[in-house]
Amino acid sequence: MDFKKCSNFEKNVHFFISQIWFYLLKS
Repeated sequence: MDFKKCSNFEKNVHFFISQIWFYLLKS
């Protein structure tokens, strides 16, 4: 299992979700 890859993916998902939340809260 590639830990780095998994960690990176998780980070991207977290960033994506926070961006969506920010957009929703803004409008």
